[in-house]
Amino acid sequence: MGLFMEKTAHYFVGVLAVALAFFLQISASDFENFKDILASAINISAITAGFLATAMSLLITLTNDSVIQRIKSFKLYNGLVQYLKSAIAWTFMVALISAAGLFLNKEHSYTEGFFYLWIFFCVVGFVSVYRIIRLLSKILDKMSN
Repeated sequence: MGLFMEKTAHYFVGVLAVALAFFLQISASDFENFKDILASAINISAITAGFLATAMSLLITLTNDSVIQRIKSFKLYNGLVQYLKSAIAWTFMVALISAAGLFLNKEHSYTEGFFYLWIFFCVVGFVSVYRIIRLLSKILDKMSN
């Protein structure tokens, strides 16, 4: 996958998910327990952001370690750090927008716009985390050779 596509694919997937939800006419009012879904999204995204922040702090403490030096020799370290920062930011934003959604009234017209924005954030956050997992798998594959 080209570098441009790798760095922007999560945005395209997010827009595609919103377009699909819009085309299928899915809205927040279709889910009678949408507030529970938002609460779960807060928990999942906050835990994920914390896990990724822990992984980043491990990278900082292991900077001079031979494993990190090997990752740097594969020219994957900078990408890993950038992708970690991006995934942390997106999952944190999912938690924030989900928390904001808890205060919305489902009957108002702006709720539908919020719902599509929330889908975008969730999908972009998920794809950002997936990108980290893919990169870590690539690193493990290279280190096993």
